[in-house]
Amino acid sequence: MMDISDVRMVSKEEYNKLIADSLELEKSKREKSVSYKRHIAKAVSYRMLGTLQTCLISYFFTGNFWVAGSIGLTEICLKPIIYFLHERMWYTFSEYGITEKQTKKD
Repeated sequence: MMDISDVRMVSKEEYNKLIADSLELEKSKREKSVSYKRHIAKAVSYRMLGTLQTCLISYFFTGNFWVAGSIGLTEICLKPIIYFLHERMWYTFSEYGITEKQTKKD
């Protein structure tokens, strides 16, 4: 429990500095970089779901397990590479949706 004797008045400048420091700390916690490993993990998990879907659709249309499996195998080999390259191209060549980070002023 807080004792009333611990409370002291702060100036408006001190208060504003405390608020600014708190906001800066929160902002710095949110700023993260994205690694290649994350893109690869996303590509693999996404392709597992996509390949399962493709196999099921292929089997539905062909009625042949081996044809559906062949289509799924081909897809699972090619599409992670395409996805990874697509992601890296967006990060390298597109500035869509990216805002400039404000640096901390001392």
